[in-house]
Amino acid sequence: MSIDTYAAQLPADMDSDAAPLTAEERDNAGELSLSELTSLDWDGNGAMTDAGDPESVSHDNTRRAGFAVSALEAYADRVGGLASEPVEQHMRDLLGDLHHLANALGVDFRAMLDRAEDTYQEEANGQL
Repeated sequence: MSIDTYAAQLPADMDSDAAPLTAEERDNAGELSLSELTSLDWDGNGAMTDAGDPESVSHDNTRRAGFAVSALEAYADRVGGLASEPVEQHMRDLLGDLHHLANALGVDFRAMLDRAEDTYQEEANGQL
């Protein structure tokens, strides 16, 4: 899923404490550089709520996205990626390298992606 797709799934009326991107910024999310992405506030109030109401689910999923931002930033730093490159390029590269790792370990990457999609859907719907 592209960052544009993820951003499009975020409610347009999310409050600023829960959403690091404004509605206008989400429209152009795929064009963000990694340095622009890491400068945003992904922490909300700093704690997961684990509540099922829409605002809490939105908050927790924004924090989860922030965890991925931290991992992406560390990956780009490790491989020498430019912070000015589009974030989607870094995401593609990381996913490709995770696929290499899965192959090296004998892990079925496609099955792992299917399980990850299931987890994502449960989180996005407030079921986890």
